[in-house]
Amino acid sequence: MEEIVEKVSAAPYVTVMDLSKGYFQIPLTPRAQRYAAFVTPFGTYIPKKMMFGLVCAPYYFCKLMAQVLEGLEQFALPYIDDIAIFSQGWKDHVKHIDIVLGRLRKVGLKVKPSKCKFAQEEVLFLGHRIGSGSRSPSDLKIKAIADFRRANTKTQVRSFLGLVGYYSHYIPNYSTIASPLTDALKGKIKKEKITWDEKCGKAFEELKAKLVSQPILFAPDFATDFILQTDARQYYCRTILDTVLGARAAGVHYRLFSVWTLVPVRLDQQLSDHSTVDEIASGAVDCRLTYTMANCPQRR
Repeated sequence: MEEIVEKVSAAPYVTVMDLSKGYFQIPLTPRAQRYAAFVTPFGTYIPKKMMFGLVCAPYYFCKLMAQVLEGLEQFALPYIDDIAIFSQGWKDHVKHIDIVLGRLRKVGLKVKPSKCKFAQEEVLFLGHRIGSGSRSPSDLKIKAIADFRRANTKTQVRSFLGLVGYYSHYIPNYSTIASPLTDALKGKIKKEKITWDEKCGKAFEELKAKLVSQPILFAPDFATDFILQTDARQYYCRTILDTVLGARAAGVHYRLFSVWTLVPVRLDQQLSDHSTVDEIASGAVDCRLTYTMANCPQRR
């Protein structure tokens, strides 16, 4: 999902489409109808269309969308029943929309016009406001985070971390800031109350403040050079893929940041084998370089 948002946000022209009725456009085979049948006080019903709630429904729907849009990855990306079309030029964008609609028409899939936005400079997509080379969290999600009350149970902490964690790319050092809350989730009992101390309160308020400030991420400029930084220590390994943007956002960096915590096999064991640390660091370098090359073929 993160790669989809990143690619789409870099384009000056974006169209988003929402398929009408989602799963209900997909017919079930006679065999599938039999297993999807359900009993009510009024009798047994056998669905003829794929319903929401079927365990395999998301998989088959995503598989279908991938097949329908196969070969169009450079300008059209699906996420379940949402499709984003993104282009660098107006004429190309019109052409791309026509191609995608042609593919949908060919297989009989329909879109819902009221949920479609065509040729926009900025749109809401997957919880982000994206377009024209930048993205930011949607106002609706920001309000939900701002209104979130202090958590008292592990369930509430998970709910909060799930909400802010979705936007972790907007928060520098997210894992460090959130560590008191993630530590509070430890233990075998999943729904018990937690001990809310000063560290938890500080982490809670800081995470909220970081997102309520309405942060903006700018798409990377692949015409510039990238800087790859790696750091391997006894307890962790991290990589930073960094670049400085141009005049449109002077001083603002695009940054892809990854951290791995190295967990010993036993609590009393420390990872002192430097060769192992070096191997992990080497793997991190390979991972980041693979990402760069995959998203920036012109800079090979």
